[in-house]
Amino acid sequence: MKVCKHCGSDDITPGNVRSRTWRCRKCDAEGRVEWRKKNLEKDKETKTAYNASPRGVACYLRARTAMTKELSERWAAILLNQGSRCAICGLPNYVIKTYRERGWPFFLGKRFGPGSHPRLTLDHVVPGDNDGGFRPLCFACNSMRGAAQYSDEEVLTEVRSKWQWFTTPRFLYWLNSTPGVGGRLHRSVRCQKRDAQYAGGASPQPDPSTITTTTASPSDLVSATSAS
Repeated sequence: MKVCKHCGSDDITPGNVRSRTWRCRKCDAEGRVEWRKKNLEKDKETKTAYNASPRGVACYLRARTAMTKELSERWAAILLNQGSRCAICGLPNYVIKTYRERGWPFFLGKRFGPGSHPRLTLDHVVPGDNDGGFRPLCFACNSMRGAAQYSDEEVLTEVRSKWQWFTTPRFLYWLNSTPGVGGRLHRSVRCQKRDAQYAGGASPQPDPSTITTTTASPSDLVSATSAS
């Protein structure tokens, strides 16, 4: 039987058995605390990266809404997808990323640090009811809606006025005219590739079944050659 190499206890943690460090639970906890004190910056970077990862977001959703693991992973993928849009105003994730790096409107909450919202948030369609369905909302729409204190139309009217005050109509191609309807993911087809490159994949992938290919016949090739 293996024992702790520090204190001799046989209460070995399963993780330490796999890594063959042979530390008991108490010594393992003390060692982790000591490592964090010596590596504050690295520990902070590790936590930040985990909280922004699909696994970290899914874990947060399970703790907050009592979702199943499968459902939390599905919603984590939606909330992290750069092409996802707010269900009320239509704000895409990649636009939130753009404003976070270039200029932050006050009504989107904190820009950096704890309590900031660098992506869409999860909203209960029925407040407090985990079985009533969920939807992605930006911080501005979610915070104003609250516990269903305002309707989606009232929220959109207020949020639209804030965005129109903050920037020009040229940059509000995504803004919906009615809740969930009216905006576009990209300003134009020309901008779609550029936005996807900047955001790391904001453009949705085309459905292979909808892609059609055409093959030129020999007569067409002969006609084209003679014409040239």
